Amino acid sequence: MTDFWTRFNEMAAAAELTDTGKLFAASNFHVGHNGGGTSAWERQVGETGWKVLITDIGGCDHVSEDGTWIVGAHNDNGDYVDRCVEAATVAEALAAADAFDLALGGHVVTPAATIGDKIILARAFGSNVQEELSRADFRAVLELNRNDSATCHTHDFCDANMLMLDAFKVTFEREPAFLTNPDDGEDLALWNDAWQIAKAAEFFA
Repeated sequence: MTDFWTRFNEMAAAAELTDTGKLFAASNFHVGHNGGGTSAWERQVGETGWKVLITDIGGCDHVSEDGTWIVGAHNDNGDYVDRCVEAATVAEALAAADAFDLALGGHVVTPAATIGDKIILARAFGSNVQEELSRADFRAVLELNRNDSATCHTHDFCDANMLMLDAFKVTFEREPAFLTNPDDGEDLALWNDAWQIAKAAEFFA
């Protein structure tokens, strides 16, 4: 082993013993080297060839000086997710990473390149759902959804479409194109896949 890799492995092992590192390590992340002197917390997505990466806001370091993170993914073939997800805390970063796992692991059928946008929309929708519902109703939705793969039971307790519409407009600063053009399929896929991700992630609660 070269001196570089000896030093890198020592640094990575030390990072996993810090308070922040223990949180990442508990979720099966480890520090990986990404070339050019950059590093990230990384985790494989099953046997898919995809890897979820968490770095500082600059995208270069596994240490975040200001406590904010970005979460993205790439695979062994060089494919990558077009848009990374920003997170204000380690907990938010790990929740976003779990959403990437859900999407990339085949639980939600969606083109990989668009997953970043869909996770961002799913998180905004999840926040709206949590704010709209009482704790009792929210718990009821989760229980019903766990036993029903076909339907999202947010509709039983509120106008969930309006919550998603609000999330869409806040996230993308526009209305979905299918509202004026029923033949537009791109925004409809964005809407539906984000909904699936939010439901699978239990609205990021």
